[in-house]
Amino acid sequence: MEDYTFPKGLGADEFYEGDDNFVTDETLSTFNANEIMMDLINFVQKEASWRKGQNVIIPMGGDWSMQNAQIGFKKLESLISYINEHNTANIVLKMSTPSDYVEAIKKENIKWPVRYDDLMPYMERPDYWTGFYTSRPDSKKYIHDFSSMTNG
Repeated sequence: MEDYTFPKGLGADEFYEGDDNFVTDETLSTFNANEIMMDLINFVQKEASWRKGQNVIIPMGGDWSMQNAQIGFKKLESLISYINEHNTANIVLKMSTPSDYVEAIKKENIKWPVRYDDLMPYMERPDYWTGFYTSRPDSKKYIHDFSSMTNG
């Protein structure tokens, strides 16, 4: 997964220009449901190939997305319904929450490695978000406040 927004081509609101509408009516010349379904299935299979367990999370949103939630959720519901009805890849999509995902992962009883290294800096090509997540935030706030008083 390249980032935490919609998979490429699957943006679900008007903010994601260039992403096609999801058209399930086969009588229309713009019918594209099977193509989009295969793109999403390929995406899920690629994600699953490097994850533990049977559950794969697909973030559907991000900064400034879902500005018109009615459009976004309608497209996602249509996408999920169509794919669950038509795919032959033994994939079931479900609109969920992070909490539901964590619970599903817990039920799989996967043994996870313990990490002691730092996961920072967070990188979003070409920028690094150093300090976005941080340790000792209270100390840093006190230093910042004191510096602004003494330099100010």
